[in-house]
Amino acid sequence: MVAFLSFVVVVLLMVVLVLVARASEITSELKDKFDYFNQSRLNGYLLMVFLILMFVGSAYSFKELMPVMLPKAASIHGIQTDFLFNITMLIIGIVFVLTQVALFYFAYRYNESQGHEAYFYTHNNTLEVIWTVIPSLVLTGLIAMGMFEWFRIFNSEARAADKMVIEVTGKQFNWILRYPGKDNNFGNRVFDVDHISPTNELGIDWEDKNSHDDFMADKIVLVKNKPVLMKLGALDVLHSFYLPHFRVKMDCVPGIPTEFYFTPTMTTVEMQQYLSTQPWWQTNHPETGEPRWKSFKYELACAELCGKSHYGMQKEVLVVEQAEYDEWQSKQVAMYETVKSTLAEKPGKVEVLEASLAAKPSLELKGATEVGIESQLVAFINDDQRAVDKTTWFSFDRLTFETGKAVIKAESKEQLDNMVSILKTYSNVELKVGGYTDNVGDAKANLKLSNERAKAVVAALVAEGIDAKRLVAEGYGQDHPVADNKTDEGKAKSKRIDICVTKK
Repeated sequence: MVAFLSFVVVVLLMVVLVLVARASEITSELKDKFDYFNQSRLNGYLLMVFLILMFVGSAYSFKELMPVMLPKAASIHGIQTDFLFNITMLIIGIVFVLTQVALFYFAYRYNESQGHEAYFYTHNNTLEVIWTVIPSLVLTGLIAMGMFEWFRIFNSEARAADKMVIEVTGKQFNWILRYPGKDNNFGNRVFDVDHISPTNELGIDWEDKNSHDDFMADKIVLVKNKPVLMKLGALDVLHSFYLPHFRVKMDCVPGIPTEFYFTPTMTTVEMQQYLSTQPWWQTNHPETGEPRWKSFKYELACAELCGKSHYGMQKEVLVVEQAEYDEWQSKQVAMYETVKSTLAEKPGKVEVLEASLAAKPSLELKGATEVGIESQLVAFINDDQRAVDKTTWFSFDRLTFETGKAVIKAESKEQLDNMVSILKTYSNVELKVGGYTDNVGDAKANLKLSNERAKAVVAALVAEGIDAKRLVAEGYGQDHPVADNKTDEGKAKSKRIDICVTKK
């Protein structure tokens, strides 16, 4: 906030100076005393001052910000990428300095003066050849170097046979990480309504034996000096797979598979040890009170603005030695193991609700559907590969209120009873209940109503024996609509109660 206010003050100050200068100019013109020659000379001096301040400010910015920029690359191609970036910036920097010095100096040296007539200089063939040929040669060299590195990275014939392969799928607002298991072969995916469901978002074909050892993970684990092929995709909108420390960035496009191949060269521990020698990383983190290098982690982020919770699309990336990876992999549970009881009856389709009932015979749910909130909630709770986060919400589909009131209608009792059964069966689960409205009416009134409705749902659950400490209610008013509020159908969808699992 301080930085923002300082910026505003500087902008306003510049506006004031411009207005004062313009007012002075107009006043002089009205008095017929405006001296264009002195004004031109003054502008020349001011431009030289600005030139000096610009270079001083640039040097200061580099000094302050360079330590907090990305550390050295942790991949083989990243080293060459950094070299190309640095050599390009060096050339651009030299050209920038020379052109700016010439630009401002000419404005200062050849300002308007009395008794001097400007020389009309039409052209110079020699100069035109120089400033055309030299930049062309430099740019050609840079492009050639970049293309050479590009072809080296995407050369499929040069890829190692023993590489790791990881499938990463972006969705709003999470990453789905799929590993092929010990056989290093993925099971097939089938894109149709029989295979894709809320509990099988990737459409994995469970009849394919290669899928039986595939597992999902909550972080990317890589092996030092072992090549890895990232197979990328997206379920909804455009995302961008970004590993800044490895200099990896590739778009994830719905319907169009993409991939990136690279080799990590430093384990997480080795990068931490390197950063422990860097001055900025030796300073204490304000939240932990410990040196910053101790809390360093490689990360996966989304570099494409993909929606309101784009900021939450982050995953930890861990680089380890081969032995540590083998130990980690041996502890992962194949996704097939969590659904095979159902697959015995219905091969190729995951009915999570029935699987949950088989695992929890005491759980009785009335009127629950395969895609309803009960099915989604039970599936999320039972899925050990899906961690609790702040962006995963489930919407009630049979919970209604009296118009403009926080009074739950009697027809909602069946679904509330199901929620009570789920919470009693999974006694460790804690929930956050969120209330939402459409954009009709006053925003403050909508916020109050949404909060009261969320509290009414919590009160109804508590009345059936659920510990109040396991539940939190919060209203969000007309924020976060899930449909267009311009239509009645969209407004009906936006008026809802959602729940978020805060603890499994």
